Amino acid sequence: MGIFAGIVALARSDTKTALIIFSRLKDFTYMLNTMWKSIEAHPHFKRQVRVEGETRRRYVFRHQTDPDRELLMTALAFNIPDV
Repeated sequence: MGIFAGIVALARSDTKTALIIFSRLKDFTYMLNTMWKSIEAHPHFKRQVRVEGETRRRYVFRHQTDPDRELLMTALAFNIPDV
């Protein structure tokens, strides 16, 4: 699960969170595709809510300690090219 392990560490009262990735990889498209697949493979993933552009999506996850509680996660990715 790697970078997405932090999702399960949220407090019970938390209902919204964000995953923000800054990438220096030359193949940014590859990184985006890998990120989207990894998010959807997470065991607490429920559904994708919407695609808000090439680098921003919203998802719903189940809470680790309360499967009936939902967490809204916004995932954002930024390409930071070498100068």
